[in-house]
Amino acid sequence: MEFGLSTHLFVGERLTSHILDRIFATGIRKIEFFAARQHLDYHDKNQVRDLALWFKDHELTLHSMHAPLYGDLD
Repeated sequence: MEFGLSTHLFVGERLTSHILDRIFATGIRKIEFFAARQHLDYHDKNQVRDLALWFKDHELTLHSMHAPLYGDLD
């Protein structure tokens, strides 16, 4: 059985490569992005590009993306 992790665990923080590094260090190789704009601002091209670049250098699978629950930043 392979385990995965949702970045919802870190929803109070902006999703960065540092968080992905922490997940990667645990040995987990599948993650779900939780698309809350205060965490993952999918409208911010720089944040999306930075995360995409991180994936190019790591063997980690973006297994799924959780759709946004709310339209605002709260």
